[in-house]
Amino acid sequence: MIDGLGAGVQAWAAGDEVVINPSIGCGYCAMCLVGETPYCRSYGVLGEHRLGTFGDLVVVPARNVLARAHTLPWEEAGAYGLAYGTAYRMLRRSRLIAGERLLVVGVGEGRPPPGSFWG
Repeated sequence: MIDGLGAGVQAWAAGDEVVINPSIGCGYCAMCLVGETPYCRSYGVLGEHRLGTFGDLVVVPARNVLARAHTLPWEEAGAYGLAYGTAYRMLRRSRLIAGERLLVVGVGEGRPPPGSFWG
């Protein structure tokens, strides 16, 4: 949920429920401008390359914020940004056309197996 906004941000309001895309680039280089943020020289993932995801609050560029679908529970929304971004880039690169099939290996729903330490 948005707590506050930086100067010039008009697309959002305090209280909006959002999902963060944790893949952060500079937003201005050639790679960022064509949607290939992972190839930005400044690229980093919140929680891996950049601090912020264990805090009560985190600051991200407005371009990294998406409205949370109200049908998406918060438990799933927390992992949505990174999982979606990875799958979306894979599908864009595959250049599938209608009628083709794609096998995705090694993907899961991000939940721990029942009975595991985390489950």
